[in-house]
Amino acid sequence: MKRILLLPFLSLVILTANATTIVRGSINLQEGIIQVLIQNSPFDNNVTLLTESTIFDGRFELIFELPYDSEIIFSVNDLTVSKQIIDESRWDIDLNIIELPKPDFYGKTERLELTQAKSSNEQESELFNIESDIESIKENNRKGNGKIGRNYSNELEQYLIEKIRESNSSKLNAILSTSSLFVFSLSGIMRDKGHSNELETFFQDNFQFSYSGLVAVNILYAQSIQIEFLTKELGKSNYFEFIKEAASKIEDDRIRQSTLAVLVTNAIGRKWTNQQETKEQLSAFIDQCEYPELTKWLMAFQDYHSSTLVGSKLQDFELENPNGDIIRFSDYEGKYLLIDFWATWCGPCIKNMKKLPELKGQNSNLEVLCVTTEQDMDRINKFIARNGYENTLNFGIARNHKEIDSYFNKRAIPLYFLISPDGVIIDKAVTDPTSMIEKHLNTKSNRVDGRRP
Repeated sequence: MKRILLLPFLSLVILTANATTIVRGSINLQEGIIQVLIQNSPFDNNVTLLTESTIFDGRFELIFELPYDSEIIFSVNDLTVSKQIIDESRWDIDLNIIELPKPDFYGKTERLELTQAKSSNEQESELFNIESDIESIKENNRKGNGKIGRNYSNELEQYLIEKIRESNSSKLNAILSTSSLFVFSLSGIMRDKGHSNELETFFQDNFQFSYSGLVAVNILYAQSIQIEFLTKELGKSNYFEFIKEAASKIEDDRIRQSTLAVLVTNAIGRKWTNQQETKEQLSAFIDQCEYPELTKWLMAFQDYHSSTLVGSKLQDFELENPNGDIIRFSDYEGKYLLIDFWATWCGPCIKNMKKLPELKGQNSNLEVLCVTTEQDMDRINKFIARNGYENTLNFGIARNHKEIDSYFNKRAIPLYFLISPDGVIIDKAVTDPTSMIEKHLNTKSNRVDGRRP
């Protein structure tokens, strides 16, 4: 992560010492590139490339330092799979690219699977075994029509209760309680049965203000509160009064404060709250927060979502388009310009990019320039052709990427800046740019405003 000019960010975010992790593995692909990504904040989808390596004869080795405890994302040929990594450790893993019987939601015909993982850390290996058992329970309860049988929740709950009763390791408890599969399992059990007291108590007793812990709070508590507001109270109640009342029912103070933190940050950039009030609420929450670890995450989030560039004249930079010609930001003066920082390995970037041709089509006064610091022109051109963007979006390769990264304070992607026709930076967005475009260009798209799970 720090390889993409993230040192200022890390000064706010580091919760544990950097630890060197070595991953050796195999994959059913003879040659190619494998990348390791990490999400920068528990409050948004932005990702950073940690490292990449060459696949040779189906084998690879990855060496990287984790800035904080988190899940990492393995990426091969635009396919991704996540793995929770906690401590300095050595891993042996097997990845497998499988063909899908039909294209998935994103139109992909293949999926990347993590089929085997062994760690030098005993607790991490045990976590992988438990996660594999959870997946097996789900598949064993799947019917011929693909639906999950009624006994699934009972069997899953019984298995997880047995595991937490058997465990005598505080380290295993800490990583299990925030494992994405454990949390999604607990969320499903709570939804189907109304509660799961022993598992909920286990989560609360082992909760930490880690990346994974805050993501878990979002899944278990914050999402249901936000959905209730959007489906029942939108236009009737003040969002911040509503979430404070809803969160007050959570007994554990650490989890209550974490839930509020997620709900406040979720309102940044959303059209269903007044953004000036949202920023004031975030600042007030940071000032009042009693937990230093939570405060660090919030301060980093606030810093990255703000911009001292807004209101200033855009500095001109030279870029290279896919044909090898020189282009400049100033070439687009006279129209609104959306600058979209992206990469072929960035899933959230690619997901958001799919919306941009429609947004541009709704505004004849809007141009879109997708800027990447990747230098592999062949890979970029294949991506553009595969998605049919040749005539709908503009692309620029930042050869002088260190200067551009520094100027825009680009520590992760996706990242968006909206420029006025006279070349003034008028707004910034760190996630989906749709609301920002609608706000300034009065464009309305047919969409439901949402948030990542």
